[in-house]
This record gives sequence, structure tokens and C-alpha cells, in this order.
Amino acid sequence: WIQSVYVAPPARQRGLYRALHDEVRKRALEEGTVVGLRLYVASENHRAMEVYRRVGMSETPYRLFEEEL
Repeated sequence: WIQSVYVAPPARQRGLYRALHDEVRKRALEEGTVVGLRLYVASENHRAMEVYRRVGMSETPYRLFEEEL
């Protein structure tokens, strides 16, 4: 379970997220019981969404609802 991913600005555009994603994907396929990978992203974080698209992920129609207590 990976809760959050953040790449510091000086380290961006070096393929760090792609490397992490590729490794997680590889291990998930090897496990054989994982059915997919899911990411939550802030609706205004267009840069991250583009990165996710480039590694082969696609947007879904799901919306997140929560109640803070």
C-alpha cells in the first residue's frame, strides 16, 4: 500500500515516478492477485495527471466523498 507520492521539485523530470510505478506494477503482476493500481489526485494537479497518463493510467468516472470528524 502506497499512501502518497511526492517528488520534490529539484528531483522532478528525471523519471523517478515512472521508475517507482514500473517497479510497483512489476511486483503486482508477479504477485498474481493484484487486479489494478489506483491513484487519487487533486483535481487541480494537472501535472501529476499527465504523468499518470504517460505511464499508461487512465482517468475514471469515480468521485471521492468523505466526512471529516
